Amino acid sequence: MNKRLIQPLDPAFEVAKVDVTGPTTEKISSHHSVLLAALGIREADLVVFKGLTNVAGAPYITDDLTLTNLSFLWRHAWLSKLLKFKVEDWKLVPKLFHQDIMQFANPQVAWDLIEKIDQLKAAGFTPDELNWLLASDLTSKAATKETDAIRFLSALRKELQAIKAEYSQTPPADADGLTALLTSLLQKLKHDEAAIQLLIATLRDEVSLSALQVYPQASTFQPRSKRPFLSPMMNRLKHFGLGD
Repeated sequence: MNKRLIQPLDPAFEVAKVDVTGPTTEKISSHHSVLLAALGIREADLVVFKGLTNVAGAPYITDDLTLTNLSFLWRHAWLSKLLKFKVEDWKLVPKLFHQDIMQFANPQVAWDLIEKIDQLKAAGFTPDELNWLLASDLTSKAATKETDAIRFLSALRKELQAIKAEYSQTPPADADGLTALLTSLLQKLKHDEAAIQLLIATLRDEVSLSALQVYPQASTFQPRSKRPFLSPMMNRLKHFGLGD
């Protein structure tokens, strides 16, 4: 903080002169050097804070040198530093939460905002990335470049056209042709030859099954459980005390 810029106090910042509703003769833009020293921020940051807008897109403050406007600038400069946000990222926070931050009505409102910001940080995304993902803001640094999007969509279209051309063929009408087509498709799906032949034989109704007349001597069966079998639905009913 440059004390030479704030001591002695600029007469324009006397309480009686700034504790008014405005419009005022003195303007914030005429006292940037004093504000930069008092807030400990850069000129570019001050411009961002002055240009912050609410959810409806209207500016929070005017250029009038009033206590309300000065308090707003101090509040956002202090919060952005305290919460370790770059100013360019901080201006996106109210937008992401769809929340106006002109002032806090009570401590609980401020605390709720801090909790939301903690959740935002825990998500692992930067405000700029969320501005692109949630708001589809093309001005975000994280936004996909138009050239990259065109390249991706063109490649995707070619792949889809190739798939359509491969599987939109008129199927053969004869049995041998259908068998060859089915075999090739199953091979692409990594089915082994034995499984393919069994499926084809099944479709041709060439598979014959017969009941087992005698169990093999080595067959063993587990003893019947004393606990009766319950279907998943019955288990749920009994859990809530509705079953027998």
